[in-house]
Amino acid sequence: MSEEYTYKAQLGKEKIGIVSRKTKEHLDEVVHRVNASLALLEKQHVILSKQKMALLVAVNATSDGVESEEKIQKLEKDLEVAKAETENLVERLRTYKTQVDQINQLEEERKTLLQEKEELVTQLKEQNLAYEKLESSCREEIQVLQGANKKLEQDLVDQSKVQKDMLQQFQDEKNRLEEEKERQIKAYKERLQAALEHQTYLEKTLAYCQDQLQEKTKEVESQKSLAPAHSEEKVQEESVQEDSSEENSSQTTAEQSHPRKRASLYCTASETLLSQYASRNYDPFSREKGRLTKTPRH
Repeated sequence: MSEEYTYKAQLGKEKIGIVSRKTKEHLDEVVHRVNASLALLEKQHVILSKQKMALLVAVNATSDGVESEEKIQKLEKDLEVAKAETENLVERLRTYKTQVDQINQLEEERKTLLQEKEELVTQLKEQNLAYEKLESSCREEIQVLQGANKKLEQDLVDQSKVQKDMLQQFQDEKNRLEEEKERQIKAYKERLQAALEHQTYLEKTLAYCQDQLQEKTKEVESQKSLAPAHSEEKVQEESVQEDSSEENSSQTTAEQSHPRKRASLYCTASETLLSQYASRNYDPFSREKGRLTKTPRH
């Protein structure tokens, strides 16, 4: 029994130590499958807790284990059937060999009888004819058995070739999955970088809008403070000449309302712009030909 040792594994973004007696190749395969499951979960853009993610990984691992056990059981059954057939063929070979030995023994006895008892030539000829027929039948059976043996050997060769092809396919699939994994990791890093750049852009835009809003607010307040002085001047002119007063009064009202309206409109536009940035859903993981695309929030 092998001794326990600590295997350092990289599972997602976590580094953990696994105390086990399994071989390093076995643990490498386990870590590879767990990381593949984690990558598949992260690719779906679903926010899961660590507990749920661990449960999903455990379910995937258990499913793979069950499938492996089913395949092993099927192979064991096939092996038992082949073993039974082989034992049956071996038993038949033993029977045919016994028959051949008996034939050889009878042939020796026949030669002895020919030498010792010449008076029984006729009877011996009949027996010889019977023996020849038996030999012919045995030879035919032996030829059939040899053909079966050759067929069995060819089947074994074909099975070996099929197993080699399956092993090659498995290796090709493994290489493809590794390449796919590297490609997904590279794409994820690029999307993460794009998301950080976009976040910096939004922060700068928000700061600029806030600065503009503060400047316009100060401008509106300064214009409000100047408005009463203009009103008093218009009232004095009104006492001197009535027509001129009405004209100046309307002009003063227009002058007072114009900057206020302009400031109000600018504040409204700034608030609208901020609300649009707040309500708009920028998907940093949507990337097409090196440019960020905007995805509306549903």
